[in-house]
Amino acid sequence: MSSEVVQYKPERDYWNIVKGVGMIAIIIGHSCMDPVANYVYMFHIQLFFFVSGYLYSESKYGDDAWLNLKNKLKGLWLPYFIIISIFVLLHNVISLIGMQPEGTMDYSLKDMLVRICYAMFGVSDEFLAGPVWFLRTLAMAMIIFGFIVALSRLIEAKTNFAFKIIVQLILIIALTVPGYPLIASHTQLPADMQIAFEMMPFIWVGYFLRNYIGRIDKLLNIIVGLIAFVIVGIVSSFQDLDMAMGNIFPYMHIVAFLGIYGCLSISKLLCKWNILRKVFSIIGSISLYIMVVHFVVIRAIDKVTYIVCDRPAYELMTNIIYWVLYVIIIVAISVTVSFGIKKAVDAVKTILTKAES
Repeated sequence: MSSEVVQYKPERDYWNIVKGVGMIAIIIGHSCMDPVANYVYMFHIQLFFFVSGYLYSESKYGDDAWLNLKNKLKGLWLPYFIIISIFVLLHNVISLIGMQPEGTMDYSLKDMLVRICYAMFGVSDEFLAGPVWFLRTLAMAMIIFGFIVALSRLIEAKTNFAFKIIVQLILIIALTVPGYPLIASHTQLPADMQIAFEMMPFIWVGYFLRNYIGRIDKLLNIIVGLIAFVIVGIVSSFQDLDMAMGNIFPYMHIVAFLGIYGCLSISKLLCKWNILRKVFSIIGSISLYIMVVHFVVIRAIDKVTYIVCDRPAYELMTNIIYWVLYVIIIVAISVTVSFGIKKAVDAVKTILTKAES
């Protein structure tokens, strides 16, 4: 292994496919009941932290942690703030059409302004924008990681590559270790920092593979990936993992890495089929929009079935076929709506760019 950063540009299609696989896993986790939900919770969010670590370019950000901070605020924190603000402004309308939890109070203008201000600092949530917490937490984790890399590079300049990696590992462990009791004790830090701390190993491993290994396709084998998924399934049958709820266990990182390996292996296999490659690549490229939309879609479907059948959709599922159809419908609607929103946003950006020029 060389101490020099590998000059390797990740293949966009492949990593979009990985994100597409992860996004499907998130939808499954939010729309299915246990044991399926608990199974994907073992690795689905961790996968996105791993991907973010892999896509972190040390040659670009290694000596400029402030540029990394700026880009993460723009690419992750700003979308979080905008999305939460939109849902805050629509809160009363959403309540009016019966898509808020029972007992939810309407917001006054003051309530809206306060919650929007809170969103600016990463401490505001809205029910239908539930999954968006991920953006603020990932932003904080990647910002911290950028400074860790920058510090380790300064130390490397005065010592050697080994000290650089040792410093990185010490700092990663120093954050990860306290993250566990914070989550277990239900301690809520701003921007879910307790979860960000616990995700640092996934970011570091992704970073290390990208910057010092480069291509990882030769490390992936679908048979091994399937075996990894089986092991994850066995563990999920007697362990619960939901960090937002404080449900964790000591060896959860190992299990998550197995799940991540399985997802990477499946993504490699999907690359071989043109249609599936294109579909999952598109899903991955609009994963941010799907992250926002799919909760609304799930709630809307439940609302419609409640009106028609006097029960939410998930209570109508009596066998695995119904569950599969339910998930497929949610995925199809979420992807279609997200694709339309993405096109609309791109069109607006194009118009604004032309206006500025």
